[in-house]
Amino acid sequence: MLTTNARYEGVTTARTFKQAFEQRRCLVPLSHYYEWTGEKGHKTKWSFARNDNDWFCFAGLWDRAHTSEGTIESYALLTTAAGPDVVPYHHRQPIILERNEYRAWLDSGALAPSAIQPAQAGLLKIEQAKSFDETRRLVMLGDPRGHS
Repeated sequence: MLTTNARYEGVTTARTFKQAFEQRRCLVPLSHYYEWTGEKGHKTKWSFARNDNDWFCFAGLWDRAHTSEGTIESYALLTTAAGPDVVPYHHRQPIILERNEYRAWLDSGALAPSAIQPAQAGLLKIEQAKSFDETRRLVMLGDPRGHS
């Protein structure tokens, strides 16, 4: 399975994504995602989640290619300009769909490119992410979510 990002502004014209945009849209469910800031070797990992801690979905496209080495399935996360919560960390962000937008997104053609806007201010909770070793230590201490 391959994953990539696709700029929403170009999916209707890019050969790579045009047909998937028209016919193979998907929802990518998640509870949070990560971005890194800083210089190589000194990066800080940030966790982005909804303020209400609920799960959410990114707008995605999927595709399947049949090659001599077998079938390759892939999906792309659609990105747009960063909203106010994300700007301090990155200039782009995945498109976060609200639940009432899921059906329109999946019904190809129902949602025009101009309808996609960056996430509204205050939607996301951003925290410095725990390192893998710190999370593993907390789980070993009995908290399966890695919370102290």
